[in-house]
Amino acid sequence: MQETLHLSSSPSCPLPKPSISRTPKSFKPPTTISFPPHPKPPTPITTLLTTPTPPPPLQEKLLFLDSLGIDSLHCLTSHPLIISSSLSDLKSRIEFLHSINLNTLDVKRVVHICPEVLTTPLSTTMLPAVTFLLREANVTGDKLPGILRRKPRLLTKCVEKNLRPTLYFLQSTIGIEDVSKCASLLSCDVEIKFIPRLDYFSRIGFSFRDAKVMFRRFPSLFCYSVKENLEPKFDYFVVEMGRELKELIDFPQYFSFSLENRIKPRHKTCVEKGVCLSLPVMLKSHESRFRDRLEVCCSSSMPDEVDFMPGSTLGLLSSLKSVGKRNSDEDWWQVIPACIWWVVWIERNSRHFEDTSSSIQKIRMDCLSLCFFWCKQNLWGDIGELVDLIGSV
Repeated sequence: MQETLHLSSSPSCPLPKPSISRTPKSFKPPTTISFPPHPKPPTPITTLLTTPTPPPPLQEKLLFLDSLGIDSLHCLTSHPLIISSSLSDLKSRIEFLHSINLNTLDVKRVVHICPEVLTTPLSTTMLPAVTFLLREANVTGDKLPGILRRKPRLLTKCVEKNLRPTLYFLQSTIGIEDVSKCASLLSCDVEIKFIPRLDYFSRIGFSFRDAKVMFRRFPSLFCYSVKENLEPKFDYFVVEMGRELKELIDFPQYFSFSLENRIKPRHKTCVEKGVCLSLPVMLKSHESRFRDRLEVCCSSSMPDEVDFMPGSTLGLLSSLKSVGKRNSDEDWWQVIPACIWWVVWIERNSRHFEDTSSSIQKIRMDCLSLCFFWCKQNLWGDIGELVDLIGSV
């Protein structure tokens, strides 16, 4: 028993001691646990098989526009939608422009002014617009290219929303019978372009009826800016020139002339010469013709205002008192040359400024009726004898 105990306690066969690991003082347990990244889902087989649609050949479109003499860079910057259109679409629109009698130079101008025509739908917009101009606006085929050259945006306007409402406004409200003479206005918006200008003339003293007369006589008045054109010219007309509004009703083309280059210089010249010319005579004449009129007016013995813009019947008769007088008792005869002169002057203005003319028979009747009216107003002699004289002329 002792031997057995002795063998078991012998150091020759030492038992392994358990190793106890101690945590170092500097060690800190982790506060967060990181996991490996989540694996990406496998790419579907369908996406691997499909290929993206290649972009349209932009270079071919640019070369096509350049071959027509069109500034392709200008078209792209002003209307970027051209990038998304196909080459066949561009060619079809160019062919359509040629089909309505626009030559190469016309097409170049149209596309430069309005690049939107290259992307406007043919069947729903451009073709109906041309049909509308020919059938409803009564634009003739030979006039159509010129109108589109001036206003190519007509090709991009919807008939139902834009063109037809504008046509009805010009015909019914303004009273323009032949809209084909101002067909370029059909591209304008009634609420944005027309109504504000009518309101402006109503604010400065014109009645709505007079304003319509002005726009009917000169439809291009709708195109002028109120602040940059109408206001400064009207202020000069009233303040500096001191004229009546009736002159603008008779000659609304006044607003089409340059204020600094035409209106002011000629008005100052007339003031220096002491001459009062009518607006058409003062503004429409060329410079040499204008100077000649001033010289004739200044050297004439007849009053200046009567020579070019008669102020009253009495002034006119006084200036022509000795003309046509047969003897001292027959004052009627001295009125006849004045009547002829006055009627011819009115007829000349109508033909020159309003494109209207009267027959010879009507001019003769106007002379006789005016002679009767003047003599009756001045109570010259017996009315019965005057009627006999008129009948014998």
